[in-house]
Formats: sequence, C-alpha cells, structure tokens
Amino acid sequence: EFAKILLDPKGSAIQDILVDETARLGDVVVRAGLRSALVESRAAKATAAALRRPRDSGVSLLPPGPLRDALIERPAMLADILDELTATSEEEGRVLASAQELTN
Repeated sequence: EFAKILLDPKGSAIQDILVDETARLGDVVVRAGLRSALVESRAAKATAAALRRPRDSGVSLLPPGPLRDALIERPAMLADILDELTATSEEEGRVLASAQELTN
C-alpha cells in the first residue's frame, strides 16, 4: 500500500514531502562539503589570511580607489563571502545531524 502511494503517477502529499526533504538534505550536505573544503580547511584558512593581509597591513591605502578595490578590497572579501554562502542555520544543522545518525 505504501509503495502505491509513494509511486503513484498522479503524485501525492507524501511524494511532495519526500522531494522537498530530499532537496533540503542535498542542499545542506553540499554546502557542508563546500564549507569544509573552502572555509575550514588549512589551505582555505591560509588563503583567506593571505588575501586579507594587504588590506589589514595598511598597504590598501597606497593604490587609488578603483585599483585598491579591484586588487586589495575585493580579494579580501572573498573569504567572508564564501563563509556566508556556505553557512548553515541551526535547523539545517539538525537536518544534517539527523541524516548522519540515520546512516550510522
């Protein structure tokens, strides 16, 4: 009976819920993987520090406005942008933890 409801070609509320939750889980898992590689890894932290160094050291005062933005300010913002894009909410963290529990 469950298989009939789940595989009904007309669709059902259960199918909608499964699709929504699967997409949500996929999104959280992908962002967690990206965060691990692009924000939390040693290489990512070293790169972020290197990109921020010119801005934080005062070198950013040397070039004129547009050149300073292109060469110093925007690269320094990259780590912050990646952090923001890969961040997860508390609820998404619970979804990820629940999925990990189910796989164990």
